[in-house]
Amino acid sequence: MIVKLNNEVIAGSGVTPGPGNLRINSRILVQEADFLRAIEGAQYDRGNHRNVVTFNVHYLFSDEADAEVWLLERGDTLLGRGRVTFICKSATREIERYLNNAVVRSTVGQQIGVTIILDYEITGGQFLKGNS
Repeated sequence: MIVKLNNEVIAGSGVTPGPGNLRINSRILVQEADFLRAIEGAQYDRGNHRNVVTFNVHYLFSDEADAEVWLLERGDTLLGRGRVTFICKSATREIERYLNNAVVRSTVGQQIGVTIILDYEITGGQFLKGNS
């Protein structure tokens, strides 16, 4: 899978490792209303979709100093707002999904020896479909 923020690849290109531990938390905003003397409450779908996508990327370096330098240089440069594109290719098909006006709201970097593990959290609205 390839993940892009606007036109910048953040995971999955030939240079950048692909995402692992992909999780998608989808919800619809629902307003709950409890009416006086009603037998049960009511729920109103407000039509707002929210998707929170989390994944991590593992980077391997030749030594610990290179890993530290990379993490310090890139730590907060991966945050941003825009169109996030997810491109997934299998042996039989390729699909693209988009989150317009999404926010890469969090990255957490962890160094373990010569490995950097970078956790991403992306928040957006409804997934938009497209095939390439």
